Amino acid sequence: MGRPTKLTAVVQQRIIEALGLGATYEIAAKYGGVDYATFRRWMTRAEDNPAGPYGAFRAAVEEAEGEAQQAAVEGVAQVELLRGTREELGVLGQGSRPAALDEA
Repeated sequence: MGRPTKLTAVVQQRIIEALGLGATYEIAAKYGGVDYATFRRWMTRAEDNPAGPYGAFRAAVEEAEGEAQQAAVEGVAQVELLRGTREELGVLGQGSRPAALDEA
């Protein structure tokens, strides 16, 4: 019988939380309290046997990554929307300096 897995519910939750915030695999693994090599092993095991015990972990990782990417895209879209609104209102003017600075 081999060693028990380090993949507990708490470890998985911490890794998923970090990935959901946009962390890299390496940082997420560290936040979860495991080595990056361990994280990669779990991902490989899930790939080799998706129905096995690591399959749910990999699915959760992929879901968290997708959510983080979506949040990032939405954030960029909001910045672009604000930038466009500011330009329409003439707030940016010359560069992004207030007109009062140009008069001084």
